Parts: sequence; structure tokens; C-alpha cells
Amino acid sequence: MINSPNSLAGGSVLVVGGARGLGAAVVRGLVGVGAQVAVIDHESDAVEGLDVTAGVALVRADLRDQQALAKAYEEVDQLLPPPRAVINAVALPSGDEASVEMTESTWRGQVDVNLTGIFWSCQQAGQRMLRRGGGSIVNFSSLSGIQVSRTHRSAPYHAAKAGVNALTRALAAEWGDRGIRVNAVAPGAFVGAAPAGLHGGDEERRRQDDARLATSVPLRRLGVPDELVATVLFLASDDSSYTTGETLVVDGGRVVEID
Repeated sequence: MINSPNSLAGGSVLVVGGARGLGAAVVRGLVGVGAQVAVIDHESDAVEGLDVTAGVALVRADLRDQQALAKAYEEVDQLLPPPRAVINAVALPSGDEASVEMTESTWRGQVDVNLTGIFWSCQQAGQRMLRRGGGSIVNFSSLSGIQVSRTHRSAPYHAAKAGVNALTRALAAEWGDRGIRVNAVAPGAFVGAAPAGLHGGDEERRRQDDARLATSVPLRRLGVPDELVATVLFLASDDSSYTTGETLVVDGGRVVEID
């Protein structure tokens, strides 16, 4: 039987890192299919682009802190039923720093959020799903976890996101016989996904950078958030009931090497 993402309707879904960017787009998509949604994020008081009357519960926590994240999950437990799906939409943007000059704080800043924070969240989600009898976890990886650019120096970001892919496979193998599926998505270049302040508020520079980036995509355009949301909802829902341990690349074909 083929279901639709509306199989999430009425169910409880937690989005970690869902206050801004692509994570917020996922939250809006979940609200649109009728899910009960909670968000854990480290600093925001609202979900970007979502009316405050939408009924999304938002809890603050430092994703790098195991105990703080455990406490945030406990707060969510008081607000919603046990989650049938947890989406770790965690992606701290990388800088451009030569590895021979990299500081410890730069390395840890990337790895602690982009990999360790996702693991702590998976741990909390796994504990609850094992008691519940199953569920779906979707981790945010990145094209940078699969493909390395010579022009963008970001060793810790590449390493962390490649680690997310391996972590996803490891947890899928460990928990599969207990009914928990663990998958990842690896987004490429999306409209509006660049961190705030990257272009110093210069919209013309942003458009030029987007146009330049689009030339490296076989579809010759950047993705729009809804195109990623559809994949995330597929993995979170029963539509993907026989899919686990996978990293689905959503990048307009950019990972493909062409002349």
C-alpha cells in the first residue's frame, strides 16, 4: 500500500534545529500536512516564516551539550506525545579557513554542532523510539559530506557531514531490528539557505553568487526549499517504510561530475 506524507497527520514530530533556513521549511511542511510539531533550537523564539498561531512548540537548547539536549527532550515530552519521527536539521555553515592555520575553536565549533550534536539528538530519539516500538530519524548531512571542493576550504565541515553519513548507517544497523529507521538527506545549493550576513546585506552580490553557483548544477538552478521538504517528509513518513541507512542527495545533479 502506498501512503502519502499525510500519514504524518496527527502524529508527533520533533525537528531539532528547525527555527531557521531549511529546517524551518521542514517545520512549515509538517504543519501543512497536519503533524503535531515541536522544535528544539539554540537561540530563536519563533520559527522563521511561520505564524505564531500555528501551534508549534519551541524549546531552547545548546545542541552541543548532551545534558541540555536531554533536558530539552524532556520538555518536549511534556508538550507532545512520543515522536514518531525526529528530524535533525542541524547544519552550522562552514567558513573558509586553511587547515594549516585552523584553530581548535574552529574545528570544535564545526564538529560539535554538525556531528556531535546530531548524535546526542539521535541518542535521545532512539531511547524514546525503542520504548515506543519504532520510529523514523532523518539527519541532515550535506553535499559537502560526499563531494569536496578545492576552492572551499572547510575540512571540519566536510569531515563532520561525512561523519553524519556514517553515523546514519551505523544507527540504522544497530536499531533496525527494533523498528527504528535512520536515514539522511544531503542538500546541495538551495535558495535562501546561505547564512544570514554572508553577503553583508548586499542583495546584488547574493544574486551574482547564486547565479555563479547555478552554473555548476546540471539543472542550471538552485533548489527551492519545498523540493527538499518533500524528500524529508518521505523519509519521515511510512512511504519509506523499507528504506533505512540511506543518504539521499537532493542537489539538482551537482554531485555528478560532468564536463
